[in-house]
Amino acid sequence: MTHKLSWICALGLFSAWGCRLGGPYAPDLQDIAPRDLRGAPAPQPTPDEMRTLTDVVRRALATKRTAWPSRIARRLSPELAQQKCRAYVTVCDRGVVVAEGASRYLPLPEAFAEATRTAMSAIAPKRDSFGGGCERLSVECELTGPAEYVPFAGSDRLRFEHYFEPGIHGYGLLHGLNWHELRPSQVISVGWGSLGDPTLPVVAELLADEARAGGSTDVARAYRFRSTHWWQPQATWSPVPLLRGLIPATDEDVDADRLDLLIQRVGDYLLDRQQVEGLFSYEYLIGPELFSDDNNWVRQAGATYGLAQYAAYTDFGDVKEACLRATAAWVRSITPLAGIVGAGFIDTDDGENKLGTTALVLLALNTGSSPDRYNAERDLLTNAILTIQQDDGRFLTNFPPADHTGTQYYYPGEALLALAHEYRLTRDQRIAAAFHKAHGYYRAFFQQDRNAAFVPWQVQAHALMHTLTGQAEYADFAFEMSDWLARKQIRYEHTIWPDLVGGFATKGPGFATISTASYLEGFASALDLARRVGDAERAQHYEQVVRAAARFVMQLIVKPEEAFFHQRPDQTLWGVRTFLTDTRLRIDHVQHALVSLIQTRKALFGDPPDS
Repeated sequence: MTHKLSWICALGLFSAWGCRLGGPYAPDLQDIAPRDLRGAPAPQPTPDEMRTLTDVVRRALATKRTAWPSRIARRLSPELAQQKCRAYVTVCDRGVVVAEGASRYLPLPEAFAEATRTAMSAIAPKRDSFGGGCERLSVECELTGPAEYVPFAGSDRLRFEHYFEPGIHGYGLLHGLNWHELRPSQVISVGWGSLGDPTLPVVAELLADEARAGGSTDVARAYRFRSTHWWQPQATWSPVPLLRGLIPATDEDVDADRLDLLIQRVGDYLLDRQQVEGLFSYEYLIGPELFSDDNNWVRQAGATYGLAQYAAYTDFGDVKEACLRATAAWVRSITPLAGIVGAGFIDTDDGENKLGTTALVLLALNTGSSPDRYNAERDLLTNAILTIQQDDGRFLTNFPPADHTGTQYYYPGEALLALAHEYRLTRDQRIAAAFHKAHGYYRAFFQQDRNAAFVPWQVQAHALMHTLTGQAEYADFAFEMSDWLARKQIRYEHTIWPDLVGGFATKGPGFATISTASYLEGFASALDLARRVGDAERAQHYEQVVRAAARFVMQLIVKPEEAFFHQRPDQTLWGVRTFLTDTRLRIDHVQHALVSLIQTRKALFGDPPDS
C-alpha cells in the first residue's frame, strides 16, 4: 500500500470502521473552555531528542531489535519522559510505506518503543532487516497531545467546527466503545485541510446521528488533539520539525537572496508544467498523486502571463523559448470579432470566450521580453477589448457569440491592466479615454460593492496609469482600495497561529489562502505608487504589508524538507499550495506566487544585479 493510499484508508475510520477501545487505548478526554482555540500541546522534544527518537527507529530497521523504554528514557529530559501520549511511526521508501506503527496512550518512552515495535512487526517476516539499505528510507514521527472534548449540540456543525484549526488539530469521535480518529498529518497528506474540509462535516453528521438515535449527545463525543510532527528524509539529514506539514517562514526569510532562489525555483516549476503545444498541465493533486482532468482557459492565460513576467525578469534562454511557445499557442486562437474590422479575441473551445482570457493574453504579449514581436496581435486584442466597453464605462465579461455576462470583480481589472500596459507602449489616446471612462464606473462600483477579488488588478492598473498620465484620481483610487484591503491582513495581534500572519483573511476570520499572492501583486504596485507621490506614511505601511504577505506566500511553496508523503517529488517540489494544508497545486497559484515574488523583489530590493 502506498503512503497516500494508507492515509485515504484512514478516512474510513469515520464511516466504515472504528477501533474497539480497551483501557489505555481510549482517549483521555479533557473538557476545554469555550473558544479555547489553541488546545493542549503535545510533547515537545528538542531537536536532539527528535534525533534520538528517530535513531531508535533506524536502529530497529537495521537490526530488527527495538530499544527498551528505559533506554529511551535515559536519553530524554525527565519532564519529557514522564509525559503521556500516543506515538506514530511511519517508514517510507521513496514515498511508499514499508512499515507503520502506533501505540497506546502511554508515557513517551513506552509509547515510542511500542510504536516502533508495531511498525517492525508489519515488515514481512522473510525480511530480517533493512541493513545498510535503511539509510535511504525516510522516517516520520508524530506524538499526540491530550484529547479534548469539543462541545457539540445536535446538528450544530458550525459550533463543532469552530474548535478545529486545519493541520493543527487532529479530530475524532468516541461513541460507545468505538473510536474514530484522524491525525493532523493525515489531513495534510490527503490534501483536505482547507476551509471546505469534508472530514469535519462527516464527523458532525455522525454525531448528529448518534444524538438522534440515543436522544442525547452524551452518547457520542467529538474530540480534538494537537500533535508534534517531524520527519527525517534520510539518515544523513537532521530531523525536520513540521507545523501543518511545513516549515513556517520567518520575517528574516524575506530577503533578496531567498526571493531570488524561490523565483527561480517556482519559475522552473511552471516551465516543467508546460506541455508540447505550449500550454500547461492545469493541476496536480499531491494526495492521490495525479493530474486532475480539470482545465480553465483564463487560468491557462494567466500562467502564460506569469511565464512572460519570468522571461522578462531573467536572461535564461530556455525561459524565453518556452514563453514563445506559449504565446504562439494563443496567437493561433485569435478569432476576428464579428462585424468589427481589426479586432480579434481569444476563442476558447468551451464557447465562453471570457474577457479575462483575452486580457491576460494581451498582458503576456505586452509585458514580456519582446512586445514588438506581436504588434499586429496586440492591436487586434486591444481593439476587441475597447469594442466591448459599454457607454457607462463597464466592460462586458464575454466576447460574442457568448450570450452571458459574468462577475465584474476579476476580468475588467485584468483588461484595464492590459490596456494600461498597451498605453505605456503606444500612447494610444483611445485607451486613455476608455480608461478614464472605466475609472468613473469602477470607482463607484467598488464603493457600493467592496470585494477583495476586485482590488489587485485594479490597483495595478490605476497605479500604472497614474505613472503614465499623472491624473491624481487614479492614485487616489489605488490608495482607497489598498487602504481598505490592508485592514484584512492578519497581523500577530490578530491570531494565535503565527504562520497565518501576513495572509489576508478575505474568506473568513483567520483563514488565508494563495489569494494572498494576488493581493501582494497589488500592494507591490501601491508601494511603488506611494513612494513616487511622496506619501511616506503610506509607503512605510505598504512596505510592512508587502513583507508580511511575501512571508506568507513563501510558506506555500513546496520545499524538499516538507515532502514527507510525496511519492513523486518531481511533480510537486516548488509548486504552490492552495492553503497551508491544502496541497492542490494549480498553475494559476504558481503564476500569482511567481509574479508577486518578482514584484516583491523589485519593490523591496530593486532588480537583481544581473537582470
